[in-house]
Amino acid sequence: MIQDTLKQVPASAWYVIAALMALAAALASALGVAPGVDRRMAVAVVNEDIIPHTEYERALSAMQAGLSRELTAEDRARALEILINEELIVQRALDLDMAQTDRQTRKTLIQAMIRTSLALDGPLEPSEADLRALYEAEQGLFSSPAFFTVRIAGTPDASKIDIFRNNMQAGSRFEDAVSAAGMEDFSPPPDLPLGKLSDYTGAAGLQAVNAMMAGDIAGPFSYADRQIYIWLQRRTGGGTLLFDAVRDQVDAEWRRRQEEQAFTDYIQRLRQRAHIEELIDPVNETAPAP
Repeated sequence: MIQDTLKQVPASAWYVIAALMALAAALASALGVAPGVDRRMAVAVVNEDIIPHTEYERALSAMQAGLSRELTAEDRARALEILINEELIVQRALDLDMAQTDRQTRKTLIQAMIRTSLALDGPLEPSEADLRALYEAEQGLFSSPAFFTVRIAGTPDASKIDIFRNNMQAGSRFEDAVSAAGMEDFSPPPDLPLGKLSDYTGAAGLQAVNAMMAGDIAGPFSYADRQIYIWLQRRTGGGTLLFDAVRDQVDAEWRRRQEEQAFTDYIQRLRQRAHIEELIDPVNETAPAP
């Protein structure tokens, strides 16, 4: 984290941003996440806490990446000074118990620990068989997007719905039945993706549209202050894409699932080692009897 920050910061701003650099990583180290460091491998000791040589080397590498010249003795001294200042700030934050009392610090620390858990138990490289198995099992995730053209008519007057239904059952065309019932046209623009249709159909209507074939008419559905009927005129796209065309997407999804499982396993290990007492009943939102 420190190296990413150092790359982007002008020399005049080093001391101003020192408090923001690597706070999560340093907190995690202070809380026992990082392994112990041999004093002989340290570049400084601050109130009994060691700054390892590896951190110093990372700082120098980050500084060098932003320069077209070689690092000077002044650059190296500044890097060490920043690391010491950073350690002092983190130690003071721990003295003030900010990990418990400051919400932003807690959030930053949680994010750092999530990254730590993934580094320890994160995904290995997937094999081709792993990716193809996921592709075969979840082909719906790797399909081209579908687009829908629908006509929607609705009314808040239930009696008009009955007129519309009777005309449809008698063989009238959709437009004629709508006109005869005096219903309003709430049709969206053509060729909308499924997610956008919910603004016009509501959840129940959206689910119905996804299961309809072109030419189908479904309803009534309650949406907003009216009852609506939906006529699916055209559906395009939505076909399964070949594995080679979506391999990168499959790889990303495989890694996401592995990371999610790694974090779940990490949390489970923490819970197994911890003593936890739940002092309320979260289902009924009541405290236990004294």
